[in-house]
Amino acid sequence: MEAGVSQPWHKLIGDYGVSVSLEHFGASGSASALFKEFGFTAENVAAKAEESFKKAHAK
Repeated sequence: MEAGVSQPWHKLIGDYGVSVSLEHFGASGSASALFKEFGFTAENVAAKAEESFKKAHAK
């Protein structure tokens, strides 16, 4: 999870990794509102982790 670009993380998360990141700039608002809008919530991060786990164990 990175409140910034995910590009540096790709080599670490591998083929089955899933990133939660912010790939653009320019939005304004409170941190809590923006994090919710862009998927930085416990529910979304847990869903992405489950997605990654399923991808890794599908083979």
